[in-house]
Amino acid sequence: MDGVPWLVIGTPVMITTLDGTRTPLGIEVYSAHLSQARREVSPLGIDQIVCTALGVHVQGGGARTAKVRLGFTIGTTEADASRTCPLIE
Repeated sequence: MDGVPWLVIGTPVMITTLDGTRTPLGIEVYSAHLSQARREVSPLGIDQIVCTALGVHVQGGGARTAKVRLGFTIGTTEADASRTCPLIE
């Protein structure tokens, strides 16, 4: 998938016990890989992308606790952080 934008929707964070049983933790992390370099997207632009993704998720009945992780073609570790929308609480 190098160089191609991709989006993984609704990836639940799972807890795996020693016997291999998996249960959802109740936290969802959305990952989006953007075809731009990190330097091409302003902090406000990042907030807009995150809020749009989470807004669609919440409108569809999803949890407000979901987070978004953005990836860029050329990025920084800051871009790898899971983010929430300041407008959705």
